[in-house]
Amino acid sequence: AEKAPNMIDRYDAIDALSGIDIEKKREDIVDLYLLEDYSAIKENILKQLKNDEHPKTTQLFVYAMGDKDASVRRTAIINADISNKRYIKFYEDMLNDESYSIVEIALKKLCKEYPDNIQEYLNRTRSLDGQNYSIKLAWLNIAFDKNEKLAGGLVDYSSESFDFRTRINAIEIIQTKNYFDQNYMKNLIN
Repeated sequence: AEKAPNMIDRYDAIDALSGIDIEKKREDIVDLYLLEDYSAIKENILKQLKNDEHPKTTQLFVYAMGDKDASVRRTAIINADISNKRYIKFYEDMLNDESYSIVEIALKKLCKEYPDNIQEYLNRTRSLDGQNYSIKLAWLNIAFDKNEKLAGGLVDYSSESFDFRTRINAIEIIQTKNYFDQNYMKNLIN
């Protein structure tokens, strides 16, 4: 893991460490993360540190949330424990990330863990759409729980005005809300 010249060999070595107790490997894999350039290896390390609450691990996750590679930032935000208050500022910063999937994940996790701040998070992401309207659909899903009048917005995204993937995502959200009206029925038939 430290000296292999090929990335795949380092990856395999790190992956082989996944069965080892965190207490025995923490120092080494944190150091390996800091020396590594390849995102797949960094992501593997972050996944192995998922449930570790050690301050060194917390510091590494904060560092990873600022990585230049979006896939590393995404893995960090997925695997960091949002209930750890030390991460909240970094999750909130992720609402402005250039990656739509990171913004979507941050929005969902923040709203779930900190319901008193939902309106603030919704205000900060109100104008974002995302790829295939993923952020907008997540926004409407969260906002619907506070205001059922937004159901029409969700129903609109299930119409033939939008691409297939967007429509399916909207339909899946609407089904979780147990919402049904005539417009939605027409969209389902179409």
